[in-house]
Amino acid sequence: LQRQTVTGRMTDTAPSSASADVSSDVTCSLQESSPPIQNEEPQDAMATSPTIATGVQDPNGGNEAESVPVYRSEPVVEHPSTEAISDKMTLSGVYATPGEWLIANRLQKFTESFEQIGCMVLSDLKEVLDDDLTEMGMPPLPQRRFKAAVANVPTLDRKPRAHLPASQLMRKVEDFTKLPNEPNDTSYDATMLADAAEQVMSAASNMQHLVLDPWQWLEDYGLALFKVNFEGLGVRSIVDFTEVLDQDLMAMAMPLLQFRRFREHAADIPPAGGSSYRLDLYAAEVAAKEDPAHQTAAWMKCLRLDHFQEKFVSIGVRCLKDFRELREDDLVAMAMPLLQRRRFLMSAAVAVPNLPDSAESALANYQHQSAMCNTPPKWLDALHLSEFSPNFDALGILDVLDFKEVMRSDLEEMELPLLQLRRFLASVAIIPEAQELPGRRWETPSKWLESVRLKRFEPYFVKLG
Repeated sequence: LQRQTVTGRMTDTAPSSASADVSSDVTCSLQESSPPIQNEEPQDAMATSPTIATGVQDPNGGNEAESVPVYRSEPVVEHPSTEAISDKMTLSGVYATPGEWLIANRLQKFTESFEQIGCMVLSDLKEVLDDDLTEMGMPPLPQRRFKAAVANVPTLDRKPRAHLPASQLMRKVEDFTKLPNEPNDTSYDATMLADAAEQVMSAASNMQHLVLDPWQWLEDYGLALFKVNFEGLGVRSIVDFTEVLDQDLMAMAMPLLQFRRFREHAADIPPAGGSSYRLDLYAAEVAAKEDPAHQTAAWMKCLRLDHFQEKFVSIGVRCLKDFRELREDDLVAMAMPLLQRRRFLMSAAVAVPNLPDSAESALANYQHQSAMCNTPPKWLDALHLSEFSPNFDALGILDVLDFKEVMRSDLEEMELPLLQLRRFLASVAIIPEAQELPGRRWETPSKWLESVRLKRFEPYFVKLG
C-alpha cells in the first residue's frame, strides 16, 4: 500500500527534477525497509496482473521506469454483474432481452420458467398472467415486483384487433335465423333485420380482407418463428388459420404465450363459409346451383382445393359422388397437406345428399347394385364404368361371369383409374361362381361348351369338325 501510494503520487503529478530525485530516494528507502508483499495468487494470475510505473532511479545515473505489479484479491468476472446490467439499463432506458430485464428486477431465478412459456422479446412479458406466475412457483413478493415493473415495459406495436371477433359477428347472423318469420308476426321489422344481417356480413367480409398474406399476419402478431410449421400444415391463405386445432399448435411445440396470442387473433378471422359456420354445407350448396358438368370444379374451388383438380381427375373423379370413395391415404399420396385433408374428408361426406358415411360404405353400395345386374352392360353401368364398355367387349366379355376372368394386367392396359379399379375388383369378388355338378361327364362337345359358357360358339366348332 505504501509503495502504491508513493508511486501514485509520482505518476499523477508532474514534479520537477529536484522533487523527482527526493521522491525516488524515498521510494528506494521504502523498498529497503519494507518487507516484500506476499503474493498468494497463482503464477499465471501474476503474469496477467496490471502494472504501475514507479520511476525508480537507475544506478547508472538515468531514470528508468520499473513495473510494480498490482495484485487483485478476486479473479476477474467475465460476465456482466447485476449492477452493471442495471446501470446499463438505467442509462439506455431499453432492455435488450427478457433475461436482462429479469436480472435487473432480481427475478433471474425464474428465467428458465419465462423461457418455457414463450418470453422471447420484452413485450411478451406483458402477456404473462397471474396464473402463469403461480404455476412457475413465484412467491408473492416477487410477483408484486414483477407486476410493478412490467407496467413500464414498452408494448410492441401490432395491428389493432377488429371491432368484434368474427365469432361474435357470425353468432349475430345465426341468431337472426332463429327469430320467428311468419307473415302476421309484428314483433320485429323484417326489413331492418335483413339490413342488419347484411351489415354484419359486410363487416365480416371486410375483416377477412384486412390481411391477405398469412405470413404477414404471423409477422404482425410475433409468430413468424412458426412460419415453416404452418406451411407444412397446409396454410395457404389467411382463412386457413381458422382450421388450425390445438393439437396442431402443440405438435409444433408452440409455447403458452404464443399459443394464447394465436387463438386470440385467429378468432378475428371470419370463416370462409360466408354466413355458414359449416364450410362443408356451404360448398355443397354452391355446387348444387351449378350444372352437373361444373359441380366438381365449383365444389373444389369453394373448399380452396382447386389446385388439386388435375390429380382428382387422374384417379377417376367424374362427379361429386366419386369424392366419397377417396380415403385419406389417397390424399396423402397426392401430397395434400393436413389442413386440406381434414377439410376434404369433412366436406366429401355431405357433398351430395344421402351419401354413405364412409368410403367403405360407398364401395359396398356399388357391390349391392352390381349384384342385381344380369348382363355386362347393366353391370358396368351400375359401377359407372360404361365408358370402358368397348375395352371389355374387345376382351370378349359376353356374360357377367366373364368379368371374373379379367386379369389385373388387362385393367392396367385399358388404363382404368384408381377409383374405377377399386369398384371393379370389389364387385367382381362377389360374383357367384358358375354352377358345377360334381361327377358329371361331358359326353358331347355341346354340353362341354355350355358348361364353360361358350354355347353361342357351337356352330363355329361344328364347322371346324
